[in-house]
Amino acid sequence: MIFEIDLNKPIFFLWGGLFANNQDHLWRHKITEHSENFEVIIAVKNNLTLNINGEDHLIKENDFFLVPPNATIKPALTIDYELSFYWFHFMASYKLITHDDEKLQTGIQDIASLKSPTNLNNSVLLPRNFSLTYPERITVLINQLLNNEKIYQYTQRSNDFYLTLLLIAICDDYLKYLSQNAKNKVKKTALIAEWIRVNISSELNLLTIADHFGLNPNYLSRLFKKEQGLGVKEYILKIKLDYAKRLLTTTTLSINEISEQSFFYDSKHFMRLFKQKNGVTPSQYREENSHTNLNSSMMDPSSPLPKQLGNEALKQLLFEIMKDNHE
Repeated sequence: MIFEIDLNKPIFFLWGGLFANNQDHLWRHKITEHSENFEVIIAVKNNLTLNINGEDHLIKENDFFLVPPNATIKPALTIDYELSFYWFHFMASYKLITHDDEKLQTGIQDIASLKSPTNLNNSVLLPRNFSLTYPERITVLINQLLNNEKIYQYTQRSNDFYLTLLLIAICDDYLKYLSQNAKNKVKKTALIAEWIRVNISSELNLLTIADHFGLNPNYLSRLFKKEQGLGVKEYILKIKLDYAKRLLTTTTLSINEISEQSFFYDSKHFMRLFKQKNGVTPSQYREENSHTNLNSSMMDPSSPLPKQLGNEALKQLLFEIMKDNHE
């Protein structure tokens, strides 16, 4: 089953954070009963097994997992190893569809044939579980959302819009995965883009890629730009910088270490390109995007109703939205 969320109706961020367990501590997920809200879990380090509505589910590293509304979560086993995962709750209007849904199938064909906008322009489609193809991109957006939540602003509604952008990115990852198997025209460079991501290195460039696939470099450059929206060199740089952003917000590695692990040939070159593309230095980016709710086996935060939902009229609106799901 797939949850289709209507982008034309309000989507509300509730709370979220990054859970981290040290291998020296034992941890079991507490028994939790959800109300009318979703919970997203994205495994960052190692695998997690949870019992949801009486059934055990394995959430692998870099997996997206969606816990549906009104679910009961219980521990499936005791964790005695290093583990980390992002989690966040939200409310939205939705309906259930199947993989055979005509609208979904048409949308997949639209994506495969490069049509824009697609038939799915006003929807976010989320399965219960799938492996993220581009976890670095999703990690960056999660950290931006969680960081924004900690910043004092006159309104908390910005959290909802960061969340919407994040859900769209997750859906985009999922739909592009589905479109790779579409029967219609598929991007010729889809395989090349994925090969670049998997084989990224400091030596990778247009010539080595063209040689690997037996293509003329100029032809590859034009085709890649047309189908992927950016050149090969820009695409390689984007992958490296996205990975660097993930390391900046999820590790305590030094800038030099991050530069090396992100396949830049020296840290000064890395810092110059990072600021050029992001408007801030790597250190500034780390500072601005690391203020998340961190919980661990020794500290489990409560889940208060956000202040933005404290108004009785808004509570009634939420009730009406959720009520529509069951009529």
